[in-house]
Amino acid sequence: MCTGKLPLNYPREIEMEGGSRQKTSSYNCTIIKNEMTLSSETMIDPEAAFACAKSFQQLAEAIIVKIPTMDNIPDSKDLAAAADYEGILDFPQHIADIACSASNLAFAIELYLKSLLSFLGNNIPQTHDLYDLYNAIPQQIRINEIERLYHEQLEKNKRSIERKMNLLIAKPGFEDDSLIDASTIEMARELMHEMRGSFSLAVGAEQVPRVNNAPTSVNILDVLKRSRNLFTSWRYVFEISLKANEEHHVREFEYRSLLLIASTLRIETERLLSAIESRTESE
Repeated sequence: MCTGKLPLNYPREIEMEGGSRQKTSSYNCTIIKNEMTLSSETMIDPEAAFACAKSFQQLAEAIIVKIPTMDNIPDSKDLAAAADYEGILDFPQHIADIACSASNLAFAIELYLKSLLSFLGNNIPQTHDLYDLYNAIPQQIRINEIERLYHEQLEKNKRSIERKMNLLIAKPGFEDDSLIDASTIEMARELMHEMRGSFSLAVGAEQVPRVNNAPTSVNILDVLKRSRNLFTSWRYVFEISLKANEEHHVREFEYRSLLLIASTLRIETERLLSAIESRTESE
């Protein structure tokens, strides 16, 4: 490993596929693996992608844990009052934070998937589409490893909420308002926050948009299909594109399920990496 400018003996020309030669320039760099070769095709270093994915997830999670408690996010009427013909004068910082979190989490999931595909020796689609990337993972690994672990964690979270709900129901103040104390209020608030799982941003007409509160599937395929364009959607949150007869441009961030998917992919990638290292050491 070396850092800094390219060393003097570093080739100033690199032979590309097909015999052509390409000049390199002197620039600040870090050479991680000297044995890596350059070609005209984009390559993926799976370990580097995995390390970056973990960092992107960590950055996203720091904001996600605060989303359920953001009760002071302004609604559409408040935003309309702060707007003129040029748009919103004071864009809410909370929404900017959530947009940043959504973009980071989307990129984390993308890099976990690309890292997995690289470790498995599979072709890596050049896309940000989370649904297509996930479907590129071999079905056996998706069903037997990733989805099994994901649903185990879902059930664990469900049991935790049910347990807290039963504790809240058993509190004296649950049926008699005169007996409500501070601990009951705090328990109810924490439970409400834990049961929240998504955030929607609607930009457009002044009237409050219609909200569909129907239950949605939390299966990985369904979540990733709904969130397939999460990265390209939220990183351009400042761009508004209304279709014909459309009153609002709506973006959805299913942060609870997506964070669980990211954590599951991290665990599966770590398992695969450990298996590869063990096999390499035994050879």
